[in-house]
Amino acid sequence: MGVKGELLDKRLNVSAALFRLDQTNLARPDNSVLPDPSNACGGVCYIAADKVVSQGVDLGLSGELSPGWQMMAGYTFVDSKYVTGEMNGLRYGTWLPRHNMRLTTAYKVPGTDWTLGGNLARSQLYRDDVSWFTGETARIRSGALLLVGLMAKYQINPNAELVMTVSNLFDRTYRSAMEWKYYSPFGEPRRMSIALRYRF
Repeated sequence: MGVKGELLDKRLNVSAALFRLDQTNLARPDNSVLPDPSNACGGVCYIAADKVVSQGVDLGLSGELSPGWQMMAGYTFVDSKYVTGEMNGLRYGTWLPRHNMRLTTAYKVPGTDWTLGGNLARSQLYRDDVSWFTGETARIRSGALLLVGLMAKYQINPNAELVMTVSNLFDRTYRSAMEWKYYSPFGEPRRMSIALRYRF
């Protein structure tokens, strides 16, 4: 269920949505079976989860705040929990962000051929695992992660432009995914690039 609207003489679009999703038989690891590449599961076995309900809200804003200033912002909250079975009341999929915030903006500098911009992304996630040997639960957490990017574009002529970007400006070290039990890759470190684009 959602609503959309326009502001600032239709230059700015806003939206809000509420959602609910009921799912059954989602896969989850079977902690009663030790991981073994030679078993019938090819390593880690999975079983069907009980009923999971995911609900939340999604907010969005995009458009031109003022002449030459473009912005896109969004926020999503998702709460996923088991509602039946032995896991009743516990969160499902904690390796997926519960809060997700994103912001992108670009500003055309008046009287020049330059456009400057940047982006922000924030999320937080974790996962709980049960030790095969002790039966104790351990938590792997990626704290509140804020990634910053910058962009500068120079319009050489109507068909050509030079674009310079920096991602992960502060070179944050973080895990990009936690859904796999024995593999959690690192996210991309700081990266700088320069590109020349030409439209035929």
